[in-house]
Amino acid sequence: DGGNCTPCASGSYKELRGNQSCDLCDANTYLNFSGSSSRSDCTPCDPNAQSPQGSAVLEACKCNLGWTGLDGQPCVGCLPGTFKNVTGDAACVNCDAGKYSEVTNSESYDNCLLCHEFSFSSAGTGLKTGCTCNAGYFGHNGIRCRECARGTYKSNQGSGPCVQCFMAGDSPPASTSLSDCDCSEGYRHNGSSCEACPAGTYRNSTTPSNVAACSDCPANSQSEVASALLFDCTCRAGYTG
Repeated sequence: DGGNCTPCASGSYKELRGNQSCDLCDANTYLNFSGSSSRSDCTPCDPNAQSPQGSAVLEACKCNLGWTGLDGQPCVGCLPGTFKNVTGDAACVNCDAGKYSEVTNSESYDNCLLCHEFSFSSAGTGLKTGCTCNAGYFGHNGIRCRECARGTYKSNQGSGPCVQCFMAGDSPPASTSLSDCDCSEGYRHNGSSCEACPAGTYRNSTTPSNVAACSDCPANSQSEVASALLFDCTCRAGYTG
C-alpha cells in the first residue's frame, strides 16, 4: 500500500484490494493475460488434459495418459489395440503383432494381451477375435486353435477348416501345405492323387512317394496290390527263400 502497483502475471489473479500476493490459477487451468482480478478468468484445460498450477498459456494443457492431441488442443482417446503411457502430444502406440487389447483410452502396454497359442494378430489389433489361427491349425477366431489332424493340412491364416489330403494321402499333424501330403504305404503319386503299387512291388514310409516309386520285389517273388513292406514279397511257386 502506498507504493507502485504492478499487474498480476499471466497464470495468476488477485480478487481483493490491498497488498496481498497474487494467487496462482489451479492445476489443469491456464490464464494467458496479466492483471486478472477474478479466479474465473482461469480457463479449464480439455477434460482429458492437465497443466501445472499457474499455467500462463493454452499450450501448457497436455493430453493425459491414454489420450493424444497437440498441446492445447482437444484430446482424443486411444483406440482399442493402442496405448499411450506418457503425458503430452505423443501418438498412441500399437500393441505388438501377436497381441490384442480391447481397452479404450489405454494407459499401459500391460493391457496388450497375448493371443492364444497357435494364433496370431497384426499390430494394433483391438479385438480378441482379431487373433486368428495359424496355418496348420483351425478354430474360431479368438478361441483356442487346434492342430490339423494327420492326413489333412491348412495353408492359410484364419478360421477356415483343414483340407483332406488326396485319396490314400497322409501328412503329419499341423501340416501347412498340400506338398506335406504323401501317399500312404503301399501307394505312390500319380499326378495329384495316389495309386496303389502294382502287384510285384511295394512301398513303405522310408521311401517318400514324391521322390521314389514303388520298389520291385526281389527276383522270383510276388506281392499283392498295395503292398507296403518287403516282407509282403513272397516266393513264387517253385521257389523258396
